Amino acid sequence: MGAAIGILGKFGLPGVQAMSTDKIFEKYFDKVKTFEEFHEAFLECLNYINNAMPGFHYTLPPYKEIKKEYDSKWNSVVEKERQERQESLIKLLNRYMSQTADNSTIMMAGIIAPPAAVILKRAGQNIPQVNKLRLHLVPDWLFVPVCTIIAITGAKGFQSKPKNTT
Repeated sequence: MGAAIGILGKFGLPGVQAMSTDKIFEKYFDKVKTFEEFHEAFLECLNYINNAMPGFHYTLPPYKEIKKEYDSKWNSVVEKERQERQESLIKLLNRYMSQTADNSTIMMAGIIAPPAAVILKRAGQNIPQVNKLRLHLVPDWLFVPVCTIIAITGAKGFQSKPKNTT
């Protein structure tokens, strides 16, 4: 019962090694008596996990799926079944976990942009088309961060997918 490292990490949920399922269950599910309370606790738990774990997102399962979970594992009050309840809930969460856009592109843009900005600024003095922009008037301490922010924003923009409106 006292999973110090946390069972969530054991079941392959990255980034939650320090989060203890016992603490989560104590915080959200200990006082659950009715389905309405379970549903509210489940929504609060998903919100907490989504905010705590960058890179991964848990989508809300259908209402029928949550109701089925409550009826099959949570309706009884036997304390021995707590471990089984936790494992069942983790399996439900795993089914509805999705990874957000890969951050490697953003990281690469952040690594490559500063040297590229310096090269552009230095080489731009010899290229007539770029020299018209007068980049040599902009100080390096301003030019490099601005170029880096633009590169990271562009990489993030290319990764974001349009949301379905249907």
